[in-house]
Amino acid sequence: MDLVAYILMNQVVAHQQRKLQQICNGREKLDWIKDFKSEWKKLSKRPINNVYVTDIENWICGCPYYLTDRFRLCKHLIQQKGIVSDEFFANIRRNYKPPFLIENNLLSYTDNNKENYHKDLNITDESTEGDMELFDDLIDTTEKALTLLKEQKSAGNIKWCKSAMKSFNGIIKLVKEVEQYQRKRTMPLTWKGHTNSTRYLH
Repeated sequence: MDLVAYILMNQVVAHQQRKLQQICNGREKLDWIKDFKSEWKKLSKRPINNVYVTDIENWICGCPYYLTDRFRLCKHLIQQKGIVSDEFFANIRRNYKPPFLIENNLLSYTDNNKENYHKDLNITDESTEGDMELFDDLIDTTEKALTLLKEQKSAGNIKWCKSAMKSFNGIIKLVKEVEQYQRKRTMPLTWKGHTNSTRYLH
């Protein structure tokens, strides 16, 4: 269990923090853009048979497909949007509240225009800090779990360890999946080749 906690603290969490920073600085592209573009083109060719309440400015549609799509896409919104260029897909950003899709040039993102960038995305410094608190909460919980494991190991409490093993299965599975993913010579090009632990991992 010490090894599991060590890998989480020094490899998994640290790697994700670096990845997030690279994306914010515009040095890396978001992983989902290719799948987003493919689905957009597919939906743009589908015939429209039913009419739903559609708000293209806030990127909201009342159709059932929209409610289940991971990109918040549907043929009604896409066809109302009309023809878009390849540059559109390079600059598109997803938002956590309306408007759910925003066109923004992330490549021009610098420290000087950070405030304007967050304003365009309806993201404040407070919400950004709140997102980063997810890492802090996971790190804090992992450190507490590691301390507990060490205490019970020192006490020779093997019964507790066996009883609590099931609670750690999720973490063990996560670490194994990440290690297997990082050992692959060819990374999967679709979501089918990923798990929840590796879908956004780099």
